[in-house]
Amino acid sequence: MNFPAKQMKPMVFAIIAAFALGALLTAPADAARKDWPKRITIGGGPLQGTIQFQALGWSSVLNKVLKLNSSVESTAGATVNARLISQGRQDFGFGTSSSISDAAYHGRGFAKGKRYKNLRIMSPVDSSGVQFWTPAKSPIMKAEDIQGRRLNISRPGSGVDRFGRNLMKVVGLKPSQVTNVGHGQANRMMQDGILDVAATIGAPPHPAVASITSQLPFRVFGLGHGKWAEMMLAKYPFYVKTAIVGGMYKGNPKPVKTIGQTNWLGSGAHVPNDLVYEVVKATFANKKDLVLAHRSWEALDISKMTKANIPVHPGAIRYYKEKGIKLPESAMMAK
Repeated sequence: MNFPAKQMKPMVFAIIAAFALGALLTAPADAARKDWPKRITIGGGPLQGTIQFQALGWSSVLNKVLKLNSSVESTAGATVNARLISQGRQDFGFGTSSSISDAAYHGRGFAKGKRYKNLRIMSPVDSSGVQFWTPAKSPIMKAEDIQGRRLNISRPGSGVDRFGRNLMKVVGLKPSQVTNVGHGQANRMMQDGILDVAATIGAPPHPAVASITSQLPFRVFGLGHGKWAEMMLAKYPFYVKTAIVGGMYKGNPKPVKTIGQTNWLGSGAHVPNDLVYEVVKATFANKKDLVLAHRSWEALDISKMTKANIPVHPGAIRYYKEKGIKLPESAMMAK
């Protein structure tokens, strides 16, 4: 199409103006990305644990939506992630109320008085539940029956390990033997008859529990809502009573009463604000894709941020302000 010369000048100016406007609109984002790490590390968990599956799905979504180069590192779990994030050796990591909020940031429990001050919260993930599983033929029907039995509490230093040892101290549980092996190995040991029961803390369906119950008759039970649960709640107020839906695991049709805690996505204070903002935004905007990766993402709920009790990353604060979420004062400022 040919245009008269008189029309050319206005068109040229319009095109130039359009490009200039586009440059103004895109420049801040491009400039911000220059500060983003070339490779982003995400702390997951044990290979057959819930956290690892959640992290892999989350990383995949972020890489697709934001064009990031993120990778998931398998770790012993939330307690290790808290330390690595605070040291700047991880950018993001999955954690729990006990590992991030209570122990690491405030210097309690495993932190032994050393506060991990560089920890920040980005968003909630789900709520986890304490779960035990044992062969269906086992006489172990409830948590109290673990007395004098062989119990596995996952890897040393993991959140499960810490929970198990705290449980033994608080309620006086005395297994005949305590082992620290991964969930996959624990399943094999129970099949071989050299282990009686295994424990974990995670959002159901926990991969290791779902795997074994789908193949063999196994019983799943929780801590219950009785005396032991009350004793743990009194000692560790970050725990709450919860229940696993009946039928979550094959051969276990009844609801499982137990205690659990909120799981969080943590980040380091060193991570750029714009990156965290975009990551949190992408997380909530792509919930459907995350659920496809692991069903536990169904519990992603922005309202849980009103319960945050350690500082939220400034980039995340920007997002929650835009969404009208009022954060508690304890979440707004690093101490």
